[in-house]
Amino acid sequence: MKYVARRKQHAIIHDATNDEQFAKDIYIQSNDAKSILCSPIVHHGDITAILYLENSLTTGAFTPDRLEVLKMISAQGAISIENARLYNTLEQKSDRTHRFQSGS
Repeated sequence: MKYVARRKQHAIIHDATNDEQFAKDIYIQSNDAKSILCSPIVHHGDITAILYLENSLTTGAFTPDRLEVLKMISAQGAISIENARLYNTLEQKSDRTHRFQSGS
């Protein structure tokens, strides 16, 4: 995930149990993760979240076509996260204004 966050690029591991870099990872071994996708959710150039998916049933589960679909869904998720943050900020300001006007 650090690699994905730093580079703002997705990472796909088609066969983690046989990948030279990841096969000895304790998490990979104990969870038998075969296919892994890690993708940043970027909005306005900033990472809003990181999407991590794994499949322990088959290798090569995350194809370029599936990645494109996930990118579209992630873009909508990033917009929703931003809207929720904006709404929360607005609600907090409204609460402060209301408390100030009521003298509390």
